[in-house]
Amino acid sequence: MSERKFASVQVITALNPIDGYDKVEMATVLGWSCIVQKDQFKVGDSVIYIEVDSKMPPRKEYDFLEKRNWKVKTLKMCKTISQGLILPLDVLPDIWKKKKAKEGMDLTEDFGITHIDEEKEDNNVKKSFLERLWKRILWKFFKVKLRNKMSKTFPKHLVSETDEPNVQTIGRELDKRKEDGCVVTEKLEGQSATYGLQLTRKWFKKAFKFIVCSHHVLYPKKTNNNWWNVALQFDIENKLIELYKRTGNLFIIQGEIIGTGIQRNIYKIAGFDFYVFNVKNLTTGETLNFDDMLILMNSIGLKVVPLLNRVKFGHHDLEGWLNYADGMSVINHKTKREGVVVREENGTFSFKCKSRDYQLWFEKGE
Repeated sequence: MSERKFASVQVITALNPIDGYDKVEMATVLGWSCIVQKDQFKVGDSVIYIEVDSKMPPRKEYDFLEKRNWKVKTLKMCKTISQGLILPLDVLPDIWKKKKAKEGMDLTEDFGITHIDEEKEDNNVKKSFLERLWKRILWKFFKVKLRNKMSKTFPKHLVSETDEPNVQTIGRELDKRKEDGCVVTEKLEGQSATYGLQLTRKWFKKAFKFIVCSHHVLYPKKTNNNWWNVALQFDIENKLIELYKRTGNLFIIQGEIIGTGIQRNIYKIAGFDFYVFNVKNLTTGETLNFDDMLILMNSIGLKVVPLLNRVKFGHHDLEGWLNYADGMSVINHKTKREGVVVREENGTFSFKCKSRDYQLWFEKGE
C-alpha cells in the first residue's frame, strides 16, 4: 500500500477517435481512458492527470467541475466511459518557475486536492451547531481545516494507510510479475478501519494501549463514531489481547466497516459488520499472507474479506482485470461489487481494480 497521487505529471500514450463524436477523442494516460477536446493534445505530450475520487479546489480553469461539486468521478459520456481529468501543464504556471515537469511528479499538494473519502472521516461524530459553523467559516475565509478535537494523525510508523494503487497506474509492475501467484478478494464499499495493540506502562506495570483509526485519523479516546462503535461491538481490544497472551505477538488489523449509514448500505445490513483484509505482526514486522490471516482471524472470531480466486498476475491483462472487477457481491448477491483487490500471495505488492460498472451504478443512486 502506498501514498496515492491524485494529481501527477503524465504522458499521453494514445489518442483514439470516438465513433459519432468529432469534437472529442479518447486519450490514454497510464492505463486510464479519458475524454479530451479534439486536437487539444498530441501523443507524447506531458500533461497533468487528475485521478478519479479527487476533490478539486475551485479554479476558473476547470469551472465546468462546479456542477459536480468539484469532484472528479467516473463518467459515461459519448457512449463510452471516461475516468479522470486531463489538464495542460499551464494550468499551474507558477509551479514551473520553480521546478521542471517530470513524468510521475506528484502535484497533489500543489493543487490542494483532497480525497473524496476524507470528507466522510467524521461520520457519526456529534458536533454542535456552533462547532459546524466555526469550521465552515475557517475554511471559507481562511482555508483552514480543523480536525476533530478527539482525533490525531494516523500512525504511519506502525502501518500504512489502506489505499492500494489502481491497476491503471502499475502497468510495468504488472508485467514484471506475470508468473507470480496472487490472491483476489472482493473490494468492499464501506469505511476503512485500523485496530491495533501496543505495550506501554501504567503505574510501573505493563499495560496495553488500544489503537483505533479511520482511514486517515487516529482516535485515541473513546468516541461516538463508527470506528469505536465497531471496536466495542466486536470486542476487538480483548481479542487482540487474547492473541498477545496466546502468541506473545502484538498485531494490528485493518478492515472494512459496512452497514447502516455507510455508502447507502448497499449490502442491506442491519447495524454494522466488519471484514479484515490486512494483518501485520508488530512484534516481527511481518505482514501476514491471506491464508495465515484467515487462520488467525478465525481463531478470534473475526471475518475476512471474501476470497474470489487464486491466479497468476498475468492471468489477465489490464483490460481483463478491469472487466473481472465487474460482478455481483458475495456479501449480497443482489448488489454489484465495488471491485476487487489483488495481492501477492507471499508478499506485500497489491493493487485494486474498481468496477467501472459499479461506479456508474453508484453515481446514479440506483
